[in-house]
Amino acid sequence: MEPGQMFEIHVSGYQSSVEEARRVRRVPTSDLPELTEEELEAAKKLSVPVESYQRMKLAGAYGRQRMEKKAKALGELVQGILERRLGSGYKLEDVAWQGARLRWLLRINAPNLGRTVGVPVPFELADDVVDSGVLSAVGKLGDLIVAGVGREEMIS
Repeated sequence: MEPGQMFEIHVSGYQSSVEEARRVRRVPTSDLPELTEEELEAAKKLSVPVESYQRMKLAGAYGRQRMEKKAKALGELVQGILERRLGSGYKLEDVAWQGARLRWLLRINAPNLGRTVGVPVPFELADDVVDSGVLSAVGKLGDLIVAGVGREEMIS
């Protein structure tokens, strides 16, 4: 966790974008990441040239950084929504990317329920909120969170 950040971020695996793949192609060979023995063995078994495997590893690191940045921005927005709409008793514990389900999972401590609940957020909604700042999407996210913690009566 970064200083001042009140929630954890979990991004497993990676997905690199077309832009990240282009960016990696411009990296000089001397600046590519070292491979572990296991990675060298995997590259050999897959008949992938070592340099190509290094570039894939770097693209994955770039993708992970992008997703972690998005998780942080989403988490900060969620914290604000919790404070404004539900009060200080509700706490965001973590933001996790679930790539196989193409969604973010927010784990929120809900004092009204006496436990932590998971609130799934479709990636399209998160992208609209984080990348575009679409106001209607921010409202939908807020309603999703309020319903997810069992406070449907507070949805306007």
